[in-house]
Amino acid sequence: MAFFGIFRYAVTTKKEPQFLRITATGKFSVRRSKRLWERVATEGRKHGAQRFLVDLRGIVGAPNWEEEHELALHIVAHVRLTLAVVVSTMRSLPHFSEWLVVKGGVEGRAFNCEPDAIAWLLPDSSRRAAEVG
Repeated sequence: MAFFGIFRYAVTTKKEPQFLRITATGKFSVRRSKRLWERVATEGRKHGAQRFLVDLRGIVGAPNWEEEHELALHIVAHVRLTLAVVVSTMRSLPHFSEWLVVKGGVEGRAFNCEPDAIAWLLPDSSRRAAEVG
């Protein structure tokens, strides 16, 4: 069944104390990205999670403006969770996608730095405890 690998990213899911971490690797495609966001929604239901750190630093390539728009609308349609998305430092932050997603009612932000993403993602009380501990 390796055939399905060409249609999906390699994805790992790890339950952290305050959020679910999803890490994806592979060559960028709109089709793969849509399947990834559908998986994020499925994992949220499966684990009862509302907060996600989605690490896309292992994705090679990036969407153009039209693809960003298409993916943002797909996220709005399928993912009603809190999302902190980490992208490669080699790529500019996807502010256009972030704006579309937030405008569509999803609480989400994009980051180039994982610690900043986690700090934003954690509830205030957890953020304070993490800073102290």
